[in-house]
Amino acid sequence: MNKISAVVPVAPWDLLPSQLLFKSLIKYFDPESLDTVFIVYPDKPKMEEVLESLHPRFNYSVISEEDIIPAEDYSLFKKRKGWFRQQIVKMYISKRMKTEFYICIDSDLLCIKPTSYHDLIKNGKPGLNVEPKDTHTYWWKQAQLVLKLPDSSYTSGMSSSTNIFITNEMLGLIDYIEKMYRKSFSRALLNWFWTNSYFFRKQWTEYKLYWSYIEYQNKTDAYDPTNKIWGKSIWKITEHVDEELFREILSPRNEGYFIVWQSPRVSYEQICEKAAQYLGI
Repeated sequence: MNKISAVVPVAPWDLLPSQLLFKSLIKYFDPESLDTVFIVYPDKPKMEEVLESLHPRFNYSVISEEDIIPAEDYSLFKKRKGWFRQQIVKMYISKRMKTEFYICIDSDLLCIKPTSYHDLIKNGKPGLNVEPKDTHTYWWKQAQLVLKLPDSSYTSGMSSSTNIFITNEMLGLIDYIEKMYRKSFSRALLNWFWTNSYFFRKQWTEYKLYWSYIEYQNKTDAYDPTNKIWGKSIWKITEHVDEELFREILSPRNEGYFIVWQSPRVSYEQICEKAAQYLGI
């Protein structure tokens, strides 16, 4: 059977939400479809203890950022904010992947239905969530500046949440950046201009950077945008959250295989209650 790998970066304050994510993966993600789930967490013994208590059926490896970032770059890397570091981790970890594809999964996600490799990869093409580029224009613009590419003719591209990377294409992106800047991938991306807090709303992101490279390589056809990875979710603080919304997003009839519960209107306790009610976890 074909397998996919995964990376799950977990911030210290996201330990509890990550446990709910793992419970959903244990219940719904076919363990035979997973090669290795790389869980990136600063306190490896603590995360190992948590996972052992959950009895996952899938293969996993608990690692830290120091296991991924080259030693000579780590002193600079650790000074940056977690948001930037997490993005670089999601890309740099491609060097550890032994599968053709890997999926990035954040702590504020839940797997909502039975999911296997063949659900995510159909006819050799990974599924894809897209968004109009005018949704996050600043991220797309900055990604193009990092890659020194002209404006793209595409009006939509990879969305800003969970998606699947093609391992060799990510490795190609890393090589492209290192050759262009004549320095390591992490040092190139941690240049002060891209991480200055004054420009916080105008940063590149991992998905925009990767997809801009895919467009540059004329390989957008390698993906299947009709096969969505995640469905309707809870995003904004302005969203009205009620029982009907939970029933809709936690239903197997929702599009995709995951949902995001990012809105501060939803507490950890509340999502646990609803996940138990609708997902049985």
